[in-house]
Order: sequence, then structure tokens, then C-alpha cells
Amino acid sequence: MIKQGDIVEIYSHSHWGGLIKTSKIGVVVKRTYLAYDNRSTCWDVLVGESVVNMKEDNLRKLYRECEQ
Repeated sequence: MIKQGDIVEIYSHSHWGGLIKTSKIGVVVKRTYLAYDNRSTCWDVLVGESVVNMKEDNLRKLYRECEQ
């Protein structure tokens, strides 16, 4: 489950449906849309100096050892 303040890795979808690692990392700012299915929930993510709106399906939370 992703929440505000989490550091996330950003992925994109390929044309055949798989995920491609983009090597971008961002910080979750806020939830902009709450969907019934978690994968469709939208978040504002700070990437570099800009805020991008992304679906949760494209985000993977980076865990620290103490959080696991």
C-alpha cells in the first residue's frame, strides 16, 4: 500500500503489457483519485522538479530495511 511521503520507483507499460523500469525515482505527494481497485488509484508524484499524476499500477514502493 502506497501512502504520502513514500519513495517510489516509476515503471511504464510496454505495448505487450509488461512493465519497463524507467530508472526514475519520486516522492508521493498526495492521492488524487481513490479507486475500488488499488492499481487504478492515482497519485501526484514529485519527480525531479515537476509533479506528475500517475496510477498506482506504475509505482513500486522502495523499502528500507527497518520497514520490512
